[in-house]
Amino acid sequence: MRILNEKRKAEIKSHQEKLRANLLRGISHDLRTPLTNISGSADILKREENKLSDVEKYTLYESIFNDSSWLISLVENLLAMTRLESSLQVRHSPELVDDIIQESLQHLSPGFEDHKITVNLSDPLLMVMADAHLITQVIINIVNNAIQHTPEKTKISIRIFQKNTNQVQFEISNNGPKLTNGDLAHLFGLFYTGKQKQPLKAQRGLGIGLSLCKSIIEAYDGNIWAKNLNDGVCFYFTLPIWSKKNEK
Repeated sequence: MRILNEKRKAEIKSHQEKLRANLLRGISHDLRTPLTNISGSADILKREENKLSDVEKYTLYESIFNDSSWLISLVENLLAMTRLESSLQVRHSPELVDDIIQESLQHLSPGFEDHKITVNLSDPLLMVMADAHLITQVIINIVNNAIQHTPEKTKISIRIFQKNTNQVQFEISNNGPKLTNGDLAHLFGLFYTGKQKQPLKAQRGLGIGLSLCKSIIEAYDGNIWAKNLNDGVCFYFTLPIWSKKNEK
């Protein structure tokens, strides 16, 4: 057993080192563009403020805001990934689903106001055994993915219900473009950013958000998947339900 435990720890450490190296390569490449844009836009505003029209100023302000928001989202994902990878066992505590949903909706990417987001929670007292911060990040990533890859006015629906005596199921659907077979096969792979044509607001991305979602959900012995609907796409994931009889 001691040898097996040491082997498992060595495999985990090797996986973490490989993941770290891949993240550093991807981040160092993709961080340059938003940081250069922010620095350049701020420099223009500083030097040419009196010569710029209101429209030109607004364009620069919007560019700074969007790039900053993307960087914040990236940092949140990296922090969640670090939190997940730094421990062999994730935290299990009773968390109110309604609180997790409300917290998630407060931290969506710019552009969420252009979509109609609805929430259908079967029981306002429904609870899961999980880490609220990690599950919040899962919901943010999936909803942001829908915001970035669907046209304006697209409907995004969040539905949560007790699936059985042991699980709670989350469903996040939208009536935007369907996924290709290639996307469905590789959607949760690290650094996968999709092959289909994307709107301008989704041109940049490291492809770690959905991969992180998979790692988090599977750490709680849950399942995560996606499928095309008749009028869009739906993401599903399950988490262990909390009750007095199954609390650890």
